[in-house]
Amino acid sequence: MNKIISFFKLIRIQNLIILILAQYMFYHFVYKNFGDIKLYLLLLITFLITASGYIINDIFDVESDEINKREVIIGNHIPARVAIFWYYSFNIISVLLSCYLLYLHKNSNCDVILFLIILSSIFILRWYSKVYKHKFIIGNFIIAMLTSLSVFNVLLLECTELSYLSQFNFYIQFIVFAFLLTLAREIVKDLEDIEGDKIMDSRNLASSLSLVQTKCIIIFILLIVFIIFILWSLFWKINVLVTIYNMFINLTIVFSIYKVIFSQNINDFKFISALLKIIMILGILFIPISYLLI
Repeated sequence: MNKIISFFKLIRIQNLIILILAQYMFYHFVYKNFGDIKLYLLLLITFLITASGYIINDIFDVESDEINKREVIIGNHIPARVAIFWYYSFNIISVLLSCYLLYLHKNSNCDVILFLIILSSIFILRWYSKVYKHKFIIGNFIIAMLTSLSVFNVLLLECTELSYLSQFNFYIQFIVFAFLLTLAREIVKDLEDIEGDKIMDSRNLASSLSLVQTKCIIIFILLIVFIIFILWSLFWKINVLVTIYNMFINLTIVFSIYKVIFSQNINDFKFISALLKIIMILGILFIPISYLLI
């Protein structure tokens, strides 16, 4: 049982559930159905590739994680060779499932685009963990881009119907929201890990800039997210419950900005990281709540 729990921690099962939930609800409320085998293949592929990304990231980060006083799973609870086995297994299965999805998916050029995004994500995550994670802003940008692309991939499943979506701008706003919030959270996580990153000679944004400069960038990103939610509230017809829910999210964003301004230590940054994850969940739930109440 301990091995299973450790494995779930290794692949960040809670993050995977949030990502899969976002993809599923996005599809369901965009296309008004529960999807077919293509959707569930995409969900499984996303799960496997993201899990393998977490595994390879921990393999390369064992040394810095020990400095950051995290629970180091690789080597302590799960042998490195076992982790590597699961990394390659997940990716091989992902590629095979992607080929099958490509065979089933015959919507103009979108099938090829979707396949290339899925395939490139595997290699990008590996190079992110090995090299780009420690480069200035590039690593943060890569994770934010891949997160937003995972949502965009849902739209590619039904590519021929994109031009008929009356609320297409809203969906693009949601994808931008996922990108920006993930970007902000990745920078905050770099502030959490700054001591270990120094040992790794990291040149990421948090390690290269002062604390004040890094905070200003995070605040700027969160302000844009705040504006996006304001635009969402203007998009929907007036509804008291939706308006209240939207205001709650906006207040949470404002509170996050407040916490960023006065944050000083690792515990502060961990709290902000958790707060941004909550905002992400609230943003995901905004779609079904809005559709059900309007």
